[in-house]
Amino acid sequence: MKTKLMMIGTLAAACAAVQLTAMPTEKETRRAEPVVRKLLAPERAALKSGRKTRSEVAVAAMKLADEADTEAAKLLLMKGAFVLYIQDGNLEKAAETMNALETAIADMPPQSVTNMIEVALLGASKKVDGARLYELLDEAKVEQRQATAVAKEQKEKGLYMIVDLTKTGKRAVTYLDEAPKGGWSDEFKTKKIALRKIAPGSFEYLPGKSFKITKPFYIGVFEVTQKQYKMTMKTNPSSAFAHNTLGDMRPVDCVSYIDIRGSNKGLGWPKDGEVDGNSYLGKLRKRIGLKFDLPTEVQWEYACRAGTKGNFNVDGVEMVKLGKCADNGGMGDFHVKVGSFMPNAWGLYDMHGNVWERCVDRSKDARPGYFEFFGWNSESKETEADPKGPAVGTSRVVRGGSWCHPSANCCSSFRGRVDTGNRGDDVGFRLVCPAGAQ
Repeated sequence: MKTKLMMIGTLAAACAAVQLTAMPTEKETRRAEPVVRKLLAPERAALKSGRKTRSEVAVAAMKLADEADTEAAKLLLMKGAFVLYIQDGNLEKAAETMNALETAIADMPPQSVTNMIEVALLGASKKVDGARLYELLDEAKVEQRQATAVAKEQKEKGLYMIVDLTKTGKRAVTYLDEAPKGGWSDEFKTKKIALRKIAPGSFEYLPGKSFKITKPFYIGVFEVTQKQYKMTMKTNPSSAFAHNTLGDMRPVDCVSYIDIRGSNKGLGWPKDGEVDGNSYLGKLRKRIGLKFDLPTEVQWEYACRAGTKGNFNVDGVEMVKLGKCADNGGMGDFHVKVGSFMPNAWGLYDMHGNVWERCVDRSKDARPGYFEFFGWNSESKETEADPKGPAVGTSRVVRGGSWCHPSANCCSSFRGRVDTGNRGDDVGFRLVCPAGAQ
């Protein structure tokens, strides 16, 4: 809803419309007011002339808050941004800003928050949906708690699991607290596999409907490459570059669900997570001693999004900068070396494009040899924890798009399905592994 509110005096007055009852002190606040007024003078002029909207000025105020020298100036600027967002009817951003303000002042009394909101709402020339604003504030607090949990997880040891394919058993597995300073070298795309720990959380897949991940897990930083696959299976099934080393660091392709999990026990999901001993996962599990698998598609999308809500996993960045697809030459030069494009916020590469990535979930039958595309079921539960997909169906889910599909087919929510024996040259996979005791 786009609701305009009256301007409460000048922009500086809007910033000081509600006095804080916590830190900083009243004296510090008075001292900061002329500083804030001077900082905002160009923005006030732009607003008055119509060159900027209130929301645009609020963005500038938040940026100035990040750069402010004193806590008092910072908090005045954040208060101003909150009021301006409400004046522009941008309730989502207003809620985000208020949440940031509460976070900045740990001892800010609840009544102070309520007073600030009420002052902004009372200044409205038209009715503002105050109830919706409070709902958004609650949602922002939940998202903040999730972000804090992720940040805490990142600081703990074992953020990255490294699997050395030249070794076996426990000797093959080490952990890193952070990604290598110089970036991931070629050995992590050939003889070693890097997996990143993902903290529990949730994402909204349809308006008002969410999926929840309750347990941490590791997921591959990159798609499994041809060299990595060959080190376990002693063969490379890929359609391109399999006869030489040019494909070593490109994703393995022409590998079916059955090749990865097996045609007997490996088809039992979601009844259990067993795989056939002669499958790729069967051999890798035996060699390393960990329960590697394909991701569920909810794990896949949660990891792909990395907290984003749009079509692609880096806000404001178009698909052609995130992965290989038909829109940036994929039809002419096939898939590319893993890690050639920008990662998401959790450091995962090629979640969009390059090759479709297989998930463990079943889906209703697809025509043999064909891809079919489908959307999320709008009749599913409002919140579902750790879903494993349907219990029947011979087809399996693929996600992320590929080198031969347009950007629209590579977005975070786009779903495909293909039969278990399909060995498409645009389909590959990445690994997951439970975090913790196995």
